[in-house]
Amino acid sequence: MRLSLIIVLFLFTLNNLFAEVESIGKIKSLKGTVSIIRNGSSITAKLGTKLQVKDEIVTSRNSDCSILFKDNTMISLDENTTYIIVAYNYNPKKSNYELKGEVKTGKILFNSGKIPKIASNNVNIKTPSAIIGVKGTKFVMEVNK
Repeated sequence: MRLSLIIVLFLFTLNNLFAEVESIGKIKSLKGTVSIIRNGSSITAKLGTKLQVKDEIVTSRNSDCSILFKDNTMISLDENTTYIIVAYNYNPKKSNYELKGEVKTGKILFNSGKIPKIASNNVNIKTPSAIIGVKGTKFVMEVNK
């Protein structure tokens, strides 16, 4: 009996260690080679790859992708772009909304979903030299090296 209880507790703990972190969005479109840096490891992105907070999405030459977030915000990354998902919360039940990103280099097209329309003060995109507060619904930005 005691051994069974220990085994059950061990399996429960093991299951929690490998539980998937909640997905906040996914790769909606993809052309060429796109990588996701997650916890120090590189993952090759594919259509439908689920994304998490702190993921760094990197497009290479002649490559691009689109990210679709849970609130229907779409961010498209052009070639040679590095974008980091800094923070993301979309919880209508708790009125908790936040979308923060960082463009290290490259070009993005931002097309807002629900969060920028509900809580525009909680939406911003950081660049090496500025922070953009998103008040509109669509914009393009480019960060040169």
